[in-house]
Amino acid sequence: MAVKEVPAWRQWVAEKLNPAQPSIASLEPYASPETIVDFEQAYREIEVIHRSIEMVINAMCEIPLVVEGTGPAKKINKLLNIRPNPFEDRARLFRRAFLDFHLDGNAFFYYDGKDYTYFRLMMLR
Repeated sequence: MAVKEVPAWRQWVAEKLNPAQPSIASLEPYASPETIVDFEQAYREIEVIHRSIEMVINAMCEIPLVVEGTGPAKKINKLLNIRPNPFEDRARLFRRAFLDFHLDGNAFFYYDGKDYTYFRLMMLR
C-alpha cells in the first residue's frame, strides 16, 4: 500500500501561522489537576469557571421560593423571599449561600427566632 503525499496547500493550512502563539499560551494560567487543588482557587483564577458559576448563581437567585401549607406560611414567605435578616437582602444572602454550595459542597443557615419582633435567617461561615 502506497503512502499518499500531502499537498503543499494542505501543509500550509495545517501548520501554525502565528509564530508568537507559544509565548502567548505561556502567559495564560495552566489549569490541570496538579495545579488547581480546590474549587475556590479555580473560581478565582480561571475566568471560564468564574463566569459559569456566576451565571448559575444568577439564575438560581431569580427563582422565588414557594411556601405552602399550614402554619406560619406568611412569616416563612417573608423570611425566604423578602427580607431574611436586617443586614442583607434576599439576593445577597442566597448568592452567598449558592456560592458556598458550589465551591464547598454545602451551605449552612442559622435561624434566629429568639427575638419575636422579627425573625432572622443568617449564613454561617
